[in-house]
Amino acid sequence: MTFHLENPKALYGLLALIPAIILAVFQYIKFKIAITSFNNISKVHIVRRLLARMICYSLAFACIIFALADPFWGIQPVPVQTSGTAVSYVFDISYSMKAKDAGINQDTERLEAASLYAKALTNKLAGTGVSVILAKGDGFVAVPLTEDLYAVENLLDNLSPNLVSNPGTNLEKGIDAAIQSFPTQSSRQSTIILFTDGDETMGKLEQAIYNATTYGIKVIILGFGSEQGAEVVAGDGTSKVYTTLKSREIKSLIDNISETNNKNTYNTIKYISATENGSLAKVLDIVNPTQQNNLGITYEMQPIPRYRLFIILAFVFVILGILFAELNIRLPKPIINSLALFGLIVSMSGCSLDLSSTKTILYSTLKWHQKDYQDSTVGFLKVIEEAEKNQDSEILQYGLFGLASCYIMQDEETAALEKLEAIDLDAPDSIRFATYYNMGIIAHKHGEYEKATEAFRQALLIDNTNIDAKINLELSLMENTATAKAGTQNLTPVSESEYHSSVEDTLFSIIRESEQNRWKNTQTKNEQSNILDY
Repeated sequence: MTFHLENPKALYGLLALIPAIILAVFQYIKFKIAITSFNNISKVHIVRRLLARMICYSLAFACIIFALADPFWGIQPVPVQTSGTAVSYVFDISYSMKAKDAGINQDTERLEAASLYAKALTNKLAGTGVSVILAKGDGFVAVPLTEDLYAVENLLDNLSPNLVSNPGTNLEKGIDAAIQSFPTQSSRQSTIILFTDGDETMGKLEQAIYNATTYGIKVIILGFGSEQGAEVVAGDGTSKVYTTLKSREIKSLIDNISETNNKNTYNTIKYISATENGSLAKVLDIVNPTQQNNLGITYEMQPIPRYRLFIILAFVFVILGILFAELNIRLPKPIINSLALFGLIVSMSGCSLDLSSTKTILYSTLKWHQKDYQDSTVGFLKVIEEAEKNQDSEILQYGLFGLASCYIMQDEETAALEKLEAIDLDAPDSIRFATYYNMGIIAHKHGEYEKATEAFRQALLIDNTNIDAKINLELSLMENTATAKAGTQNLTPVSESEYHSSVEDTLFSIIRESEQNRWKNTQTKNEQSNILDY
C-alpha cells in the first residue's frame, strides 16, 4: 500500500495550530482565574468543556489541512475507453532460447520459432502500433512503437543472443522497457507479448507484470520449448546446460499476482503455449477483442483519492465539539469504547484493513455490551474465519482474544484458555500482556497457583510497570508456598491497572467492565491481617 500527497506543501498549514493552542492556553488561564468563586464540580465541568472544544476544533482544522494536501492511498480499477491497439513484443534472447525443442516437430530453435510466430502475428496486426524489446541482462528498445511493420519484420529475421552482450536473463527489465515504450497519454489499448521459455535468471518478473496491469496494459506470456527440455551451449561457447520450458513456474507466477491483488487484474494476464492449437487466434482475441470500430474498454489501476474522508472527519469533529463543549453531552461508555475500538483497528491495520472484519468486530463488541454473548461469539468466530482466509495475522489475534472473552463470560473457561493459548507470540505487546494476565486469573481461580505465578511473571516481562500484575504475582507465589492459609487471596482486577494502552481501553474493556467480581477470588480473613497486599 502506497501513500501519496498531491499537495504536500499544504501540511505547512498545521503550523497554525501552534499559536492557536498557545492562545487557547492563555484564555484558559484567564478563564480559570475568573471562575475561582465557582464550586469544584462546576469548575471540573467547565474545564472539560473547554478541553473538549479545543481538541475537537483542532482535529477538525488538521483534517481540513490534510484534505487540502489531497492524500491518495490504495488502488482501484477504473474503466477507460480505448481506441486502436498497440503491442510491444518482448523477446527473451538468452542462450536458453537456442535449445532445439520448439516448433511443430520440436526440432526448431526456440528463438527461431518465436521469430516465425511473431511474423505470423504481425501480418494480422494491420493498423496496430508495434514495438520490439530485447531482454538479455537488461531491457533494450530495439524498435520504438511504430506502424511500419516492415522495420519490425527485418529485426525478427535477425534475432540472436549476440545482439546484446549483457549476460543472463532479465525479463523484468524487458517488461519495464515495454511499459515505457507506450505513450503515457495514448488512448490505444496496449498489450505486452513476452516470448520466452520462462528460464529467468535475474530480476523480479512478477512485480514487473503487476506494474503493467496497473497501467491497464494486458500481458500475454507465450511459452516456447518443451517440458522434456534439451541441451544448449551456454554463453561461454563450451559448456552445455539442460533447459526446459518453465510453464508451471509461469502459471504459478500468474496465480500469485491474481491472489495477491484479488480480482483487480481483471484477467489481463494470460499464459499461452506457442504449440497449443489455435494459440494465434487466442492472442489476437486478447490484443483486439472488439471488432466494431476497434473500440474497447480496459481497466487502469489508479490510486484512490481520500480528501473526502478528511472533509467528513472535519465535519464530525466540529459537531462533536459543539455536542461535548456547548451542550455538555456525554456518550455512554460502551459506545465510546466501541468507537475507540473502531478507530484502533483502523489505525492498527492501515489501509489494507478488511472493513467487513472491522464491522464484525464492532458488531460483536456491541453485542457483548448488551450481554448477548451468543451473537457476540458468532461474530468473533466469523472474524477468525475471515482472518484465516485472508491470512491476516493481526486481525486474527484480536478475534481470538474477543472469542476468549465471550467464553469467559459464559463460564467456559477451558475453551477460553484454549483460545488464549492460540494467540501468537508475535502479537502486539498489549494483547500478549492481557493474554498472560487473564490466563493467570483463570489459573488462580482453579487453584493452579504455579501456573498463575508463571502467567503473571510472563505478563510482567512484557510490562514490568503494571502494579496489578505485581500484586497478583505476589499473591500467587504466597498461595503456592503457603500451607496454613485457608481459602484464596483477592486478586486485583486488570481494570484498575495503571497499564493504560489504547488496546485495553477498547477491546479489553469487554472483559474488564461487567465481570470484575467474577474474576475476584474471595478469602476468609486471617486472624492477624485482612487482605494480603503487595
